[in-house]
Amino acid sequence: RAKEALRLGSIDPILRYHAGVIVDVDLALLEADHGDPAKALADATAGYAATPTVRAADAIAWALHRLGRDEEAQKRAKEALRLGSIDPILRYHAGVIEASLGDAKSARRDLELALATDPGFSASGAADARRLLATLK
Repeated sequence: RAKEALRLGSIDPILRYHAGVIVDVDLALLEADHGDPAKALADATAGYAATPTVRAADAIAWALHRLGRDEEAQKRAKEALRLGSIDPILRYHAGVIEASLGDAKSARRDLELALATDPGFSASGAADARRLLATLK
């Protein structure tokens, strides 16, 4: 089922836009983690163009990170957190990006906040946050 959902989610975002379908940034996050990060970036960018939310900015940040473009990703992660969100996914993504850039202090802050807000925010993400935190101490 997941593969079928991923396949269906990878329809060209321009076609979805012209068909009146709002691009789902959650599908972009799924694509970034389990598919093609370049496709995820295209989907997230289309989602942001349609609705410039903090979640769409986060999806762009995560796709950029998965593409190894962490400096660009950090700018979008900061945009995603501009309202002070404690959403654990947004904080986790920001923490991973900060760690990738060598900003251990900020990474610890965001990863700890993600886990404090919801210790089980994501099966793989929470475990990854704990592993990464252990390397930052």
